[in-house]
Amino acid sequence: MHGVPVYEDVFHCLQEAQKNLGRAVELPWIAENPSRDCALAVNCDKDGGDPQWTFIIGDGAFREVRWNYQSGDIGLITNLLTRECLGDDTDMNAQQLEAFGGMKATASNIPAVSAQPAGEPRRTRPAFTESQEIERHATLEGDLLNMTVANVLQSIVISKMTGMLNVIQIDESIDIFFENGQPLHAASSECKGEAAIMEVLTWDKGKFSFFPNDRSSERTVTKRIDALIAEAAPLVDQFRVINQSGVTMASYFVRKHPKLTEADFEQRMAAGARLDMNEQKEFYQLIDNQSTLFELLRKMPFNKVEWIPLIYNLIVSDLIAVTEKPTQVRTQQPIEAMGVDRSAIDAGMKNMMRQETGLINYPVILYFLEQEFFRWEHTGAPFCLLIFEMRVRTPAGLEPLPLPMIKEAARRIGTIKRNIDVLAHFETFGFLLMLPYTNVQAATMVAKRITEVLWDEKIGGEIDSRNLAIAFGVTGIPEDCTDLGMMLSTAKEAMMSSKATGAPVVASKATQS
Repeated sequence: MHGVPVYEDVFHCLQEAQKNLGRAVELPWIAENPSRDCALAVNCDKDGGDPQWTFIIGDGAFREVRWNYQSGDIGLITNLLTRECLGDDTDMNAQQLEAFGGMKATASNIPAVSAQPAGEPRRTRPAFTESQEIERHATLEGDLLNMTVANVLQSIVISKMTGMLNVIQIDESIDIFFENGQPLHAASSECKGEAAIMEVLTWDKGKFSFFPNDRSSERTVTKRIDALIAEAAPLVDQFRVINQSGVTMASYFVRKHPKLTEADFEQRMAAGARLDMNEQKEFYQLIDNQSTLFELLRKMPFNKVEWIPLIYNLIVSDLIAVTEKPTQVRTQQPIEAMGVDRSAIDAGMKNMMRQETGLINYPVILYFLEQEFFRWEHTGAPFCLLIFEMRVRTPAGLEPLPLPMIKEAARRIGTIKRNIDVLAHFETFGFLLMLPYTNVQAATMVAKRITEVLWDEKIGGEIDSRNLAIAFGVTGIPEDCTDLGMMLSTAKEAMMSSKATGAPVVASKATQS
């Protein structure tokens, strides 16, 4: 064939590979400008897992593997092929636009959506791509203020629709894939499968769009929609109680009974939703009257479906109070008490930072990373890495952030990170956040929280959030790898996937599998 394969070509290639498990199936074509032989090979393992894709150029002895990628996202592979063969700034014809149109919106798709009439193309925050934004047309669109999620899901089931439902709420996004009205796969930024569907059933605000014929090879949902709606009903009620109590990620929790015994705790919590008592005790012990819900969930990560009933139990059992400010002030022993001159420390740190931004220099952060790696080797303490880029949309395309915006972004990130986390420059235009004593689930939550504060229009300042494009890659040791070089490579690969798909936060492939 001539020209770049479109979504349907890649889909049919995957279908053939699924019929021939363990054997590579190739899709060859001749690219133009410059003319060259290309091939896409896909192999589906007999033991399951996402298919392995390989892009090859050349013929015979001159065949060269350009990249390997393991993913069940056909749209992402089509996107990567188009970019590889045409480049970011190439004008695309209708058939190639169709290839992008077939690309599914990922679990953490670009969040904010403006209200538009049904049938109009959906526009979101600026995608992290140098090419023009691609508009997609949905056959079903609406506002959750007018139609509940449960009714939307039931309508898809009754109509036996095939495609992908994308539901967006501020900066949250959930995708659900259907085949003849039956749910096959669902994913949010925090979880997959039935948990993602149950999470979206708690939403009462947001926009929804259904894109016909969008497919995913992943299979994470086995239950019927009506069963999930019934199962999620208590969760919806619990979330309503939490919202009425004023709980947000920035809320502080205060213990109401400082002298509570373990027996009293068990008796009170037994009257709430049935959860693991040991986990509830462990979470309660973390409440120190000076930590926000976000900070508590960093220490003990739960997805939304898990923490809603837990917080509900603490509230209805009258064990905690929800406040906007901590009741205890964090105290730190100043280093000056040791007789050390603070100015001497500041002077030493200046040599490690880029003066115009106040962030750690790239070579210095590599040293810190090496030290953290050695700490893991000796103690087994996990750590994670966020590599990300931030660009601003201009009439000329995406441009690096100007200095005032970098300083404002660093200030906002400073409200999220802990004192032991280190924010630095990465390579030329990128940034890096090192998170000691953190697993990948918690690191992904941190990245997502950072996007929230960066895109928060209420904060104002030097950042115009409407034109801010963000791409995060997340990886961790030892969950994803046990080699520092591989860690950097994996985080960069995840960030490139974020750029390619438009999902602001992408965890490494090892974590997603």
